[in-house]
Amino acid sequence: MVLDVPRFSWESELARLLDVVKTSGRPATFTFGVGNEGPADWNSTLAIVDKANAEGAAVTAQVLPRPVGIIAGFELTIHPFCQLPSYQPLAKLPFVEKIAALQQPEMRAKLISEKPPEGMSLATVGRLWEWMFPFGDPPNYEPARETSVAAQARAKGVPPEEVAYDLMNGQWR
Repeated sequence: MVLDVPRFSWESELARLLDVVKTSGRPATFTFGVGNEGPADWNSTLAIVDKANAEGAAVTAQVLPRPVGIIAGFELTIHPFCQLPSYQPLAKLPFVEKIAALQQPEMRAKLISEKPPEGMSLATVGRLWEWMFPFGDPPNYEPARETSVAAQARAKGVPPEEVAYDLMNGQWR
């Protein structure tokens, strides 16, 4: 699936914000989130903020102190398998029954092979295997890239769905 999403431009967004600041004479802040991939264009964005402030604006870029994350598990509402057709009948089961069904080899095979519906949702974002990591006990808040679900799948020669499923189901075995 390829999404035809226009490239986000901080320059155009900041131009709008600076218009509001200049027109209103009031300060403004904005959440400045930057992706892990692509060009490091954050420098040019902060240069625009610095220039605007030097010219009398009061604009602050608020940087997230830690990446946003999702904790996924079969005991939670959102996880990589929650939108799959074969999972739907399990979603409403009592927890013990749900885990028993998930431990059946046939169900495992179905859920690993199915694909979620087209489109973006929180559940499909939870299938970005390069950025999904085992949480661990104690939690590791700075996991190495080679511990991602995608990296583990490549190392084992299996699909990432299989690694994610086994990690999520493994705690209940």
